[in-house]
Amino acid sequence: MPSANASEYLTPADACFDLNDGPKQERTIELPDGSTGVFGIEKEQADVAPIWDGYYNATDGNWKVYFYTGVLDAEYWISIKNYNITSWWGHKASSVGGALSNFSKSFSSKRTKWSFLFTGVGGMASATYTLGAEINGSRLHTYRA
Repeated sequence: MPSANASEYLTPADACFDLNDGPKQERTIELPDGSTGVFGIEKEQADVAPIWDGYYNATDGNWKVYFYTGVLDAEYWISIKNYNITSWWGHKASSVGGALSNFSKSFSSKRTKWSFLFTGVGGMASATYTLGAEINGSRLHTYRA
């Protein structure tokens, strides 16, 4: 379900996370076809300081952004510094019952977008999917279109 402060990139499949709520967060959502998917973010272990260190910058560091359905899974890493996305890498996807091709990506200091074409076995059906992330302060809005 879309959040109240999500951007103009709302889609039927999205989730918002507050980076201050912890280094690993997941939301299970119902997709328009009735199946379910899991959105998640996970901070790189090296960026998670023990609580007894007395200082923990919740937002800065490397975060994995992912969406899993079991049939179509996609993920990539982003680096966040001072509430901006400074880089992204490590994108990968897998599917059951189809092939993935035509990969493209876009990046700015506030959003990332990775798109690819899914073609079903025998070329019977195809669709372009996008996994995106957008930062606004400490909130990270993720979506699959």
